[in-house]
Amino acid sequence: MPEHIKLNKELGIIEVDSHDKVSYEEGMASLASLQTLIAETDIRKVLVDTRRQKFRPDLFKVYDFAKRLPSSVEIALIVSQEQPTVEAISLLDDVAHNRGVNVRIFGSRSEALEWLHS
Repeated sequence: MPEHIKLNKELGIIEVDSHDKVSYEEGMASLASLQTLIAETDIRKVLVDTRRQKFRPDLFKVYDFAKRLPSSVEIALIVSQEQPTVEAISLLDDVAHNRGVNVRIFGSRSEALEWLHS
């Protein structure tokens, strides 16, 4: 599966490594797993590294995915301006913000972690 979700107890966050091509169905399955982990641990800080994504997703599906993000979490997205999913992540960010989800885009892991811990 092109997404790996793990609990990082040391940092007090949930980490998602999203790489290669993530289908809509795989993304929705990951979202369900993420929501379960949030409910089990009560950890509401999520770090998503998208820099190794290698596809251009359907923007209608990105919109649908983004509107399902939980509003009770903080999500830091690590993005590279060279990756092919930049447009999709920008749309996800816009939709999430419009729905009250606390999402921010960062260029590095250290910046994202700093924000999650502020």
